[in-house]
Amino acid sequence: MRAAVTIVLLVNCMLCSAGTNKNTSPSPQEIAANALSGKDLLTLTELDLATRQETRRLIRAQMHEQKVRPDLPLTALINLGDTNAMQEAVELRGTPGSDIFGVRFLGKTLRRNCAQPQFLPFLTADLLIEEPATRRVVHGDVALERRSVDAARIMRGILTRSEAFPGEVRTWAEQLDGGNRGRIRSVMREWWQRNSVHVIQGEYSKTGPLKRK
Repeated sequence: MRAAVTIVLLVNCMLCSAGTNKNTSPSPQEIAANALSGKDLLTLTELDLATRQETRRLIRAQMHEQKVRPDLPLTALINLGDTNAMQEAVELRGTPGSDIFGVRFLGKTLRRNCAQPQFLPFLTADLLIEEPATRRVVHGDVALERRSVDAARIMRGILTRSEAFPGEVRTWAEQLDGGNRGRIRSVMREWWQRNSVHVIQGEYSKTGPLKRK
């Protein structure tokens, strides 16, 4: 009798556990909806391949069906590993006549919510632009970060968040002064020069921090 009761209890526990897991695992539809509203963008890099692919498809479809701010879907797609979105983001940031508010939102969202190391090589052309480090006034009192500075700050954000990099790299990047525009650009240029081969080959674990000067 005791054995039978024990078996029943075990079965009930397994069913409860299965039901809980099912309820707590969001569907690709829910994940896509959250991403388009700016929620849980950083968790997108943790999804399995099948879920990433379906979520990418849903976000792309909704981008065309409804007018949404470009920064949210592009950042979501970048975190999902969509290289087309990476190229689109770079082109939007550098295209004359682009919506200045869209560009500003894109830079801000990428700085705060991008954790995709594959995006680093796409940023290097902007990073190496020779230009002042001060903000650029584009319309009235509206100012945009210089593309080179913005690229450096986005790269720093990726280094601090992506677990693909060694802990020492993440800690080093976290301690950099992101508010010093000229300094952060200079430091990230040097970091890229020393680590670009590993990043391009996807060998993120082989990268290292710069030595303190």
